[in-house]
Amino acid sequence: MEPGKVLKIRCYQCNQPYQCGHGVCYGDLCVKTSISQNNAYVSKGCENITHAISHYEPQMKLKSYCRTEVVFGIESTICYCRDDDFCNHAHQHRTSFLGICLLLPLLLLIFRNIEAL
Repeated sequence: MEPGKVLKIRCYQCNQPYQCGHGVCYGDLCVKTSISQNNAYVSKGCENITHAISHYEPQMKLKSYCRTEVVFGIESTICYCRDDDFCNHAHQHRTSFLGICLLLPLLLLIFRNIEAL
């Protein structure tokens, strides 16, 4: 491989009225678009970074990035990722550090009350 060349990642490519996980494309970024209300429609695919690099700046600094847009009065969530093959899968379960920090004191309080019984 030539220096400076980056391998493309594999992404799901499909357009369905529900979550889908079939079809394959290759690109610099995987993309997943869903209608925010009930995830009623899902589109997945690839994008390649070309001359419009400024459009991709947030995505290039992060491994995954989502933004919300309103087009024709319909709110959609567009997520970009490049951290792994097929990263535009149905659900991205990521543990939040803040969530753990909030949950830990609650669990300690519950266990203290149980021990006091």
